[in-house]
Amino acid sequence: MENREVKASTAAKREKKRAGREAKAARKAANQVEEKKSRPNNIVLTIMIFGVLILMFAFVTGYNYFSKAASIEKYIEDNGGEDSYGSVAIDEFTTANITAEKNSMKIVFDTEVDDDLKEDYVDFYTSEIGEQQLKYVAAYYLGGIKPNTRGFSGDVTITANVNGEEAATESLTYKEAKDILENGFEDESDEDADADTGEGEDDADAGDAEEEASGDE
Repeated sequence: MENREVKASTAAKREKKRAGREAKAARKAANQVEEKKSRPNNIVLTIMIFGVLILMFAFVTGYNYFSKAASIEKYIEDNGGEDSYGSVAIDEFTTANITAEKNSMKIVFDTEVDDDLKEDYVDFYTSEIGEQQLKYVAAYYLGGIKPNTRGFSGDVTITANVNGEEAATESLTYKEAKDILENGFEDESDEDADADTGEGEDDADAGDAEEEASGDE
């Protein structure tokens, strides 16, 4: 009788422990499910992190962009206007007046010399070297100012006056200005020399071919 009671008591204890373990396991599983529900998954975390970075980048980019002058005209106005750009010394006899209307810049060279030097300046401005100098000055100012303004387009016209008379005018787009500043000017004399060299080689090859043909005969 006692053995039966001991066995029954032991079985009851075992059953109680098993039930306790199962209940504990069930609570743990329920807690894990609840934690998983309340915790954002990896995709959500990725979107949150990169979303913040994108917003920061957009904010900085937008701030930098809208901190720039609205146009070349506005930039010149904000940086001294006539006082800074109205009489820029180019050489002993020449000053430059730089103005703009929105993103179209205008540069005027005013050269004042004695009459005996007038033709020399006119000849210079109308020469290839003079043309390149005018274009380079135009590219220098447009390429230096435009990146500090909004928008992506711009142009410049530069005019050289000698004793009040127009001698030469050149115009550039912003793209052309950047190309000049990055690559300079192609030397046309070198191109002509290369072309002449090529023609000479062709003539020489033709002569050699005629000699070989004569020898075969």
